[in-house]
Amino acid sequence: MKKLLALALAAILLFSTFSLISCNRKENNESGVSNYAETTTYDVKDSTGKVLGTLSYKAKGTDYAVVTGYQPRISGPHSVVIPEVFPGSERTVVEIGDEAFRACTSITSIKLPETVEKIGDWAFYLCSSIYYMNIPANVASIGKGAFVGCNSLTIVKFAGEKPLLTEVGAYAFNACPYIESIALPEGVETIGEGAFFECGSLRTVTLPESVTSIGATAFAKCDALESINLGGNISELGEYAFGTLITDNSEVLVYAEGTTTANTIQKVLNGEPETDGE
Repeated sequence: MKKLLALALAAILLFSTFSLISCNRKENNESGVSNYAETTTYDVKDSTGKVLGTLSYKAKGTDYAVVTGYQPRISGPHSVVIPEVFPGSERTVVEIGDEAFRACTSITSIKLPETVEKIGDWAFYLCSSIYYMNIPANVASIGKGAFVGCNSLTIVKFAGEKPLLTEVGAYAFNACPYIESIALPEGVETIGEGAFFECGSLRTVTLPESVTSIGATAFAKCDALESINLGGNISELGEYAFGTLITDNSEVLVYAEGTTTANTIQKVLNGEPETDGE
C-alpha cells in the first residue's frame, strides 16, 4: 500500500507541473511542432455561420496536417467539429498535436475526423466539460495524459469494426471520475502506467486478447470496479496495475485458468516481481 501511495503522489506531482495559463498549447521545442511548416488557422462555425473558435494547424509533409491549438471566440459552452480536410489547403488531418486543446474548458464535445491516426500527449488535458468522446478507427495511439482531468467525460467509444489502436498511453484517462465502462478494441497491446488511475466510477472493463502489457497503477484507485475481463495473453504487469485487487478482491478479475494471464497473476500471488522488464 505504501508503494501505491508513493506512485499516486508521483503522478499528482507530474500533473501539477502543467500550468493552466491558456486554452491553447504552448509552442516550444519540446512539442516537436517546430518540425512542421508555418501555422495556418481555420474558423469553426455553428450552423448560422457564427465563429465559435479558431483552430491552428500545421503542415505535415506535403499532403497532411496536424491540429496544434484551439482558441475559443465565445465564452459559453460549445461543440467543435474538425474537418477531414482543411478548406483551401487540401491537407488531410491526421493528428491531434500535443496539448492542442489543453484546458479548453468551454468545449462540451468534439468530433474528430475519421482520418486522425494519432492523439498526441496531453491533447485534451483538463478539458473539463467534454462528456463524450468517439475515438476514430484509424487512431493507432492515444498519447500520454491525453484526457487527464476530463472530469465530465462519461462515455468513451472506439469506432469501426477493426480499429487500429495499439497503445493507450500513460495517464491517458487518469482522473476521469465519471467514466463507468471501458471496452478496448482488439489490437490494443499496451496499456500505459496510470492509464485509468483514479477513475472512481469505472465499474466494468473489457480488455481484448491482444493486450500483453499493463503498466503500474493502470487501474489503481478505481474503487467502483465490479468486473475486469482481462483476456488471456497478459505477460507483463506493472506494480499495483490493479491496485490491491489481486490480493484483496480477486473475484473482480475475470480470466481463464491455464492462460498466460493466469500464470502472470499467480506470480504476483507468489510474491514474485509483477513485471519481467523495467
